[in-house]
Amino acid sequence: MASRLGPGVVSVRRAVAADVPTLVRFSRALSRHEGDPVHHVTEERMLADGFGRRPEFRAWLAELDGRPAGYSLDHDAYSSIYCERGIYLMDLYVEPRARRRGVARALVTAVARAARRRGRTYLWWTSNDGNADAHAFYAGIGARIEAVRLHVLGTAALNALAGRRKTSG
Repeated sequence: MASRLGPGVVSVRRAVAADVPTLVRFSRALSRHEGDPVHHVTEERMLADGFGRRPEFRAWLAELDGRPAGYSLDHDAYSSIYCERGIYLMDLYVEPRARRRGVARALVTAVARAARRRGRTYLWWTSNDGNADAHAFYAGIGARIEAVRLHVLGTAALNALAGRRKTSG
């Protein structure tokens, strides 16, 4: 999918295994931006988890004038409230040089079109409370804000709750 969306030509395509180094670079940049650790984001994990026998996610790569400019990563979701299948947009990242040039819109549009082709009825994601630029963009594409609180059991807490200690090695 290629279109002119502001200054420059934006194109979006499904990422392939050869794109993993770029996806890792973008994922680490997003993690740094959000104050998250980056040491766990490796090419080996991204390759195995996204492009192996049983992919856990789909990734999309956006280019601006032929150069990588951003990515998104999504996976299937299900709403028991509405009994509908959807997509959870885990990551959406655009390099600073490419922001406000249609890259994020093109990425979300590609995910939405793929979701519709697969019979999915909704797209959802979370954003950091203080990310006003992202909130304005999301409102501009028609997203509504829902008052929810995100809860996470990280590895240590998950293992403790499940009754197993994390083994090293």
